[in-house]
Amino acid sequence: MSRKLSIFLVIIFVFCAGLLVARFWLGEDNWVCTNGEWVKHGNPDSAKPTEGCNKDLSDGTNTVITTNTPYDSQIDREVPTSTILRYNNDVLQIYTPLSGAPVSSPLIIKGLAPSSWFFEAVFPVKLLDENGKEIGVGLAGAKADWMVANKLLPFVATINFVTPTNSPNGGTVVFSADNPAGLPQFESSVSMPVKFSPAQDTTLINIYFSNSRLNPNIQDCSLVFPVERLITKTPAVGQKAIELLLAGVDDLEKTAEYSTAINPGVKLNSLKITNGVAYEFPTVQNVVISINGRTEDILQP
Repeated sequence: MSRKLSIFLVIIFVFCAGLLVARFWLGEDNWVCTNGEWVKHGNPDSAKPTEGCNKDLSDGTNTVITTNTPYDSQIDREVPTSTILRYNNDVLQIYTPLSGAPVSSPLIIKGLAPSSWFFEAVFPVKLLDENGKEIGVGLAGAKADWMVANKLLPFVATINFVTPTNSPNGGTVVFSADNPAGLPQFESSVSMPVKFSPAQDTTLINIYFSNSRLNPNIQDCSLVFPVERLITKTPAVGQKAIELLLAGVDDLEKTAEYSTAINPGVKLNSLKITNGVAYEFPTVQNVVISINGRTEDILQP
Protein backbone atom coordinates (compact mmCIF):
# COMPACT_ATOMS: atom_id res chain seq x y z
CA MET A 1 0.00 0.00 0.00
CA SER A 2 1.47 3.35 -1.00
CA ARG A 3 2.24 6.05 1.55
CA LYS A 4 -0.23 8.48 -0.08
CA LEU A 5 -3.04 5.93 0.08
CA SER A 6 -2.28 5.25 3.75
CA ILE A 7 -2.43 8.95 4.57
CA PHE A 8 -5.70 9.30 2.65
CA LEU A 9 -7.29 6.42 4.57
CA VAL A 10 -6.16 7.87 7.89
CA ILE A 11 -7.74 11.22 6.98
CA ILE A 12 -11.03 9.50 6.05
CA PHE A 13 -10.98 7.56 9.33
CA VAL A 14 -10.38 10.69 11.42
CA PHE A 15 -13.16 12.54 9.59
CA CYS A 16 -15.66 9.72 10.16
CA ALA A 17 -14.65 9.43 13.80
CA GLY A 18 -15.22 13.16 14.22
CA LEU A 19 -18.71 12.83 12.78
CA LEU A 20 -19.50 10.02 15.18
CA VAL A 21 -18.28 12.06 18.14
CA ALA A 22 -20.35 15.05 17.08
CA ARG A 23 -23.38 12.86 16.51
CA PHE A 24 -23.37 10.73 19.65
CA TRP A 25 -21.23 12.45 22.26
CA LEU A 26 -21.91 16.12 21.78
CA GLY A 27 -25.67 15.85 22.09
CA GLU A 28 -26.64 17.39 18.76
CA ASP A 29 -30.03 15.68 18.61
CA ASN A 30 -32.05 17.87 20.91
CA TRP A 31 -34.22 20.97 21.21
CA VAL A 32 -32.31 24.13 22.15
CA CYS A 33 -33.87 27.21 23.69
CA THR A 34 -32.52 30.17 21.70
CA ASN A 35 -33.84 33.71 22.13
CA GLY A 36 -37.04 32.44 23.68
CA GLU A 37 -37.78 29.93 20.88
CA TRP A 38 -37.29 26.15 20.62
CA VAL A 39 -34.81 25.39 17.80
CA LYS A 40 -34.20 21.87 16.46
CA HIS A 41 -30.58 20.69 16.54
CA GLY A 42 -29.99 17.52 14.55
CA ASN A 43 -32.88 15.06 14.49
CA PRO A 44 -34.24 14.70 18.05
CA ASP A 45 -36.53 11.76 18.79
CA SER A 46 -38.93 13.90 20.80
CA ALA A 47 -41.55 16.33 19.60
CA LYS A 48 -41.04 20.05 20.07
CA PRO A 49 -41.39 20.85 23.81
CA THR A 50 -44.75 22.33 24.75
CA GLU A 51 -43.56 24.13 27.88
CA GLY A 52 -42.40 27.71 27.72
CA CYS A 53 -38.90 28.40 26.46
CA ASN A 54 -37.19 30.46 29.12
CA LYS A 55 -34.53 32.89 28.04
CA ASP A 56 -32.11 35.02 30.02
CA LEU A 57 -32.05 32.57 32.92
CA SER A 58 -28.80 34.21 33.98
CA ASP A 59 -25.74 35.63 32.28
CA GLY A 60 -24.27 33.12 29.87
CA THR A 61 -26.95 30.45 30.25
CA ASN A 62 -29.51 28.77 28.06
CA THR A 63 -31.70 25.72 28.33
CA VAL A 64 -31.70 22.44 26.45
CA ILE A 65 -34.37 19.79 26.88
CA THR A 66 -33.13 16.46 25.53
CA THR A 67 -34.55 12.94 25.44
CA ASN A 68 -31.26 11.11 24.90
CA THR A 69 -29.65 11.89 28.26
CA PRO A 70 -27.29 9.03 29.24
CA TYR A 71 -28.40 7.20 32.37
CA ASP A 72 -26.11 7.61 35.38
CA SER A 73 -26.59 4.95 38.07
CA GLN A 74 -25.43 7.41 40.72
CA ILE A 75 -28.41 9.67 39.97
CA ASP A 76 -31.83 8.32 40.86
CA ARG A 77 -33.86 10.17 38.26
CA GLU A 78 -37.36 9.41 37.12
CA VAL A 79 -37.39 10.90 33.62
CA PRO A 80 -35.07 10.71 30.59
CA THR A 81 -35.07 14.48 30.11
CA SER A 82 -32.88 17.14 31.62
CA THR A 83 -32.28 20.88 31.77
CA ILE A 84 -28.87 22.14 30.64
CA LEU A 85 -27.56 25.35 32.20
CA ARG A 86 -24.43 27.01 30.85
CA TYR A 87 -22.08 29.60 32.26
CA ASN A 88 -19.40 30.36 29.68
CA ASN A 89 -17.73 26.96 29.17
CA ASP A 90 -19.24 25.37 32.29
CA VAL A 91 -22.28 23.10 31.92
CA LEU A 92 -24.72 21.89 34.59
CA GLN A 93 -27.19 19.16 33.72
CA ILE A 94 -30.26 19.11 35.98
CA TYR A 95 -32.41 15.97 35.98
CA THR A 96 -34.94 17.04 38.57
CA PRO A 97 -36.71 19.37 38.82
CA LEU A 98 -36.86 20.47 35.20
CA SER A 99 -36.90 24.13 34.26
CA GLY A 100 -40.31 25.63 35.04
CA ALA A 101 -41.53 22.57 36.96
CA PRO A 102 -43.69 22.94 40.10
CA VAL A 103 -41.78 22.35 43.34
CA SER A 104 -42.62 21.95 47.01
CA SER A 105 -40.64 21.54 50.21
CA PRO A 106 -38.36 19.72 50.62
CA LEU A 107 -36.99 20.54 47.17
CA ILE A 108 -34.67 17.72 46.07
CA ILE A 109 -32.36 18.59 43.18
CA LYS A 110 -30.40 15.97 41.23
CA GLY A 111 -27.99 16.46 38.38
CA LEU A 112 -24.43 16.84 37.17
CA ALA A 113 -22.06 19.76 37.76
CA PRO A 114 -18.43 20.54 36.84
CA SER A 115 -15.87 19.24 39.33
CA SER A 116 -14.40 22.77 39.42
CA TRP A 117 -17.61 24.02 41.08
CA PHE A 118 -17.08 21.86 44.17
CA PHE A 119 -15.00 22.59 47.26
CA GLU A 120 -14.82 19.94 49.97
CA ALA A 121 -17.30 18.01 47.80
CA VAL A 122 -20.10 20.63 47.95
CA PHE A 123 -21.29 23.85 46.33
CA PRO A 124 -24.13 26.18 47.43
CA VAL A 125 -27.65 26.22 46.04
CA LYS A 126 -30.38 28.67 47.00
CA LEU A 127 -34.04 29.24 46.23
CA LEU A 128 -35.47 32.72 45.62
CA ASP A 129 -39.06 33.91 45.40
CA GLU A 130 -40.17 35.97 42.41
CA ASN A 131 -38.98 39.16 44.13
CA GLY A 132 -35.45 37.79 44.54
CA LYS A 133 -35.81 37.14 48.27
CA GLU A 134 -33.92 34.09 49.52
CA ILE A 135 -36.37 31.57 50.99
CA GLY A 136 -34.17 28.48 51.25
CA VAL A 137 -30.55 27.34 51.01
CA GLY A 138 -28.81 24.01 50.64
CA LEU A 139 -25.59 22.32 49.61
CA ALA A 140 -25.16 20.21 46.51
CA GLY A 141 -23.16 17.20 47.64
CA ALA A 142 -20.97 15.27 45.18
CA LYS A 143 -21.80 11.60 44.74
CA ALA A 144 -18.37 10.82 43.31
CA ASP A 145 -14.75 11.85 43.91
CA TRP A 146 -14.74 15.63 43.54
CA MET A 147 -10.95 15.99 43.33
CA VAL A 148 -10.81 15.33 39.61
CA ALA A 149 -10.35 17.80 36.79
CA ASN A 150 -12.64 18.59 33.88
CA LYS A 151 -15.40 16.15 34.76
CA LEU A 152 -19.13 16.37 35.38
CA LEU A 153 -19.98 14.92 38.78
CA PRO A 154 -23.36 13.65 40.01
CA PHE A 155 -24.83 15.63 42.91
CA VAL A 156 -27.91 15.80 45.11
CA ALA A 157 -29.13 18.89 47.01
CA THR A 158 -32.02 19.40 49.42
CA ILE A 159 -33.65 22.75 50.21
CA ASN A 160 -36.30 23.16 52.91
CA PHE A 161 -38.51 26.22 52.49
CA VAL A 162 -41.87 27.72 53.31
CA THR A 163 -43.90 28.21 50.12
CA PRO A 164 -44.21 31.96 49.51
CA THR A 165 -47.69 33.43 49.17
CA ASN A 166 -46.48 36.40 47.11
CA SER A 167 -44.93 34.54 44.15
CA PRO A 168 -47.67 33.44 41.74
CA ASN A 169 -45.16 33.59 38.89
CA GLY A 170 -42.76 31.20 40.61
CA GLY A 171 -39.19 31.55 41.77
CA THR A 172 -35.60 30.77 40.87
CA VAL A 173 -33.07 28.11 41.84
CA VAL A 174 -29.53 29.54 41.84
CA PHE A 175 -26.50 27.25 41.55
CA SER A 176 -23.17 28.87 42.47
CA ALA A 177 -19.62 27.58 42.17
CA ASP A 178 -18.06 27.31 45.61
CA ASN A 179 -15.64 30.21 45.97
CA PRO A 180 -14.02 29.94 49.43
CA ALA A 181 -11.59 32.77 48.67
CA GLY A 182 -14.44 35.11 47.74
CA LEU A 183 -12.56 36.41 44.69
CA PRO A 184 -14.76 37.98 41.99
CA GLN A 185 -12.88 36.29 39.14
CA PHE A 186 -13.88 32.89 40.50
CA GLU A 187 -17.59 33.66 40.85
CA SER A 188 -19.83 31.57 38.60
CA SER A 189 -23.55 30.95 38.89
CA VAL A 190 -26.49 29.79 36.82
CA SER A 191 -30.19 29.95 37.59
CA MET A 192 -33.31 28.05 36.64
CA PRO A 193 -36.96 29.09 36.98
CA VAL A 194 -39.42 26.95 38.92
CA LYS A 195 -43.07 27.19 39.90
CA PHE A 196 -44.35 26.81 43.45
CA SER A 197 -46.90 24.10 44.15
CA PRO A 198 -49.89 25.26 46.21
CA ALA A 199 -48.82 25.82 49.79
CA GLN A 200 -49.53 23.01 52.22
CA ASP A 201 -50.26 23.47 55.90
CA THR A 202 -46.78 22.99 57.35
CA THR A 203 -45.03 23.29 60.69
CA LEU A 204 -41.44 23.48 61.90
CA ILE A 205 -40.18 20.91 64.41
CA ASN A 206 -36.83 20.46 66.10
CA ILE A 207 -34.80 17.27 66.13
CA TYR A 208 -31.55 16.96 68.03
CA PHE A 209 -28.03 15.83 67.09
CA SER A 210 -24.51 15.94 68.48
CA ASN A 211 -22.21 18.71 67.28
CA SER A 212 -18.43 18.52 67.59
CA ARG A 213 -18.06 22.28 67.06
CA LEU A 214 -20.48 23.20 69.86
CA ASN A 215 -19.32 20.29 72.04
CA PRO A 216 -15.61 19.77 71.17
CA ASN A 217 -14.57 16.12 70.99
CA ILE A 218 -18.11 15.21 72.17
CA GLN A 219 -16.83 15.37 75.76
CA ASP A 220 -20.39 15.22 77.08
CA CYS A 221 -22.33 12.67 75.03
CA SER A 222 -25.60 13.80 76.62
CA LEU A 223 -25.38 17.21 74.93
CA VAL A 224 -27.45 17.53 71.76
CA PHE A 225 -28.42 20.56 69.71
CA PRO A 226 -31.57 21.36 67.71
CA VAL A 227 -31.94 21.55 63.95
CA GLU A 228 -35.17 22.46 62.20
CA ARG A 229 -37.26 20.34 59.88
CA LEU A 230 -40.28 21.58 57.93
CA ILE A 231 -43.04 18.97 57.78
CA THR A 232 -46.61 18.84 56.56
CA LYS A 233 -48.93 19.14 59.54
CA THR A 234 -50.04 15.72 60.71
CA PRO A 235 -51.56 14.24 63.88
CA ALA A 236 -48.71 11.70 63.78
CA VAL A 237 -46.05 14.36 64.42
CA GLY A 238 -44.18 12.11 66.86
CA GLN A 239 -43.76 9.36 64.29
CA LYS A 240 -42.63 11.84 61.63
CA ALA A 241 -40.07 13.39 63.99
CA ILE A 242 -38.59 10.01 64.88
CA GLU A 243 -38.37 9.05 61.21
CA LEU A 244 -36.47 12.28 60.50
CA LEU A 245 -34.20 11.67 63.48
CA LEU A 246 -33.37 8.18 62.23
CA ALA A 247 -32.68 9.59 58.75
CA GLY A 248 -29.78 11.57 60.24
CA VAL A 249 -28.16 14.85 59.27
CA ASP A 250 -28.16 16.42 55.82
CA ASP A 251 -25.13 17.70 53.88
CA LEU A 252 -25.46 21.26 55.18
CA GLU A 253 -25.59 20.02 58.79
CA LYS A 254 -22.58 17.76 58.23
CA THR A 255 -20.63 20.80 57.10
CA ALA A 256 -21.68 22.52 60.36
CA GLU A 257 -20.30 19.43 62.21
CA TYR A 258 -23.61 17.93 63.30
CA SER A 259 -23.54 14.14 63.56
CA THR A 260 -25.62 11.18 64.71
CA ALA A 261 -24.70 8.00 66.56
CA ILE A 262 -27.62 6.11 65.05
CA ASN A 263 -26.53 3.57 62.47
CA PRO A 264 -27.74 4.00 58.87
CA GLY A 265 -30.75 1.93 57.94
CA VAL A 266 -32.41 1.97 61.37
CA LYS A 267 -36.20 2.06 60.91
CA LEU A 268 -39.11 2.81 63.21
CA ASN A 269 -41.18 -0.35 63.66
CA SER A 270 -43.97 1.21 65.70
CA LEU A 271 -44.85 4.19 67.88
CA LYS A 272 -47.36 3.81 70.68
CA ILE A 273 -48.66 6.81 72.60
CA THR A 274 -50.52 5.95 75.80
CA ASN A 275 -52.12 8.71 77.91
CA GLY A 276 -49.93 11.21 76.19
CA VAL A 277 -46.44 9.77 75.71
CA ALA A 278 -41.43 13.88 73.83
CA TYR A 279 -41.83 17.02 75.44
CA GLU A 280 -41.20 18.51 72.01
CA PHE A 281 -44.86 17.90 71.15
CA PRO A 282 -47.86 19.22 73.11
CA THR A 283 -49.69 15.88 72.93
CA VAL A 284 -46.76 13.92 74.41
CA GLN A 285 -45.87 13.82 78.12
CA ASN A 286 -43.52 10.84 78.56
CA VAL A 287 -41.17 8.79 76.39
CA VAL A 288 -40.23 5.11 76.51
CA ILE A 289 -37.69 3.87 73.94
CA SER A 290 -37.45 0.16 73.21
CA ILE A 291 -35.11 -1.65 70.82
CA ASN A 292 -36.21 -5.21 70.13
CA GLY A 293 -38.14 -5.16 73.41
CA ARG A 294 -35.20 -3.90 75.49
CA THR A 295 -35.48 -0.56 77.30
CA GLU A 296 -32.47 -0.47 79.67
CA ASP A 297 -29.11 1.12 78.71
CA ILE A 298 -29.92 0.89 75.00
CA LEU A 299 -28.72 4.42 74.26
CA GLN A 300 -25.38 4.10 76.05
CA PRO A 301 -22.35 4.87 73.87
